[in-house]
Amino acid sequence: MRGDGETRGPGACGKSPVIVFDDCDPDMAAEGACAAIFFNHGQVCTAGSRLYVQKKQFDRIVERVGAIAKNTVLGSGFDPATQMGPLVSERHRDSVLKLINTGREEGAELVAGGAGAAREGYFVQPTVFANTTGRALTLTREEVFGPVLIAQPYSDLEEVVREANDSVLWP
Repeated sequence: MRGDGETRGPGACGKSPVIVFDDCDPDMAAEGACAAIFFNHGQVCTAGSRLYVQKKQFDRIVERVGAIAKNTVLGSGFDPATQMGPLVSERHRDSVLKLINTGREEGAELVAGGAGAAREGYFVQPTVFANTTGRALTLTREEVFGPVLIAQPYSDLEEVVREANDSVLWP
């Protein structure tokens, strides 16, 4: 992130993958995936913004991730009930919302969130997209640097590892 609160541009800095296997505890996997992306409102370069789940568990885990996202309490960091605060600036919030809208326009299935929050501040609802496999989505390539998760099912481990590692790195 640059000093003005804006991201550095397209690339994979914030495109960290999370890979989940069929033999996992689905509730723990969902909670871990949410912690990976929604920590610090997704404004960290290690945010787990791409979730790959083996097909057998995909629907169950994405449903749980969506429920967690929908029930996340937004607010001030001074409020003990708050689970996620605002983004760093109005400009950055608008950039994140633009990428969310692009995801919708490009055919990603919105599971949760997808908008700003109706409150004072630069809030974006925790957002989850699913079933993006096989689509050339901007959200799968560009750093969002916000609370936006893209969930994709997989069946072939070698293929998903190759896809998870197929990202542009910053010098």
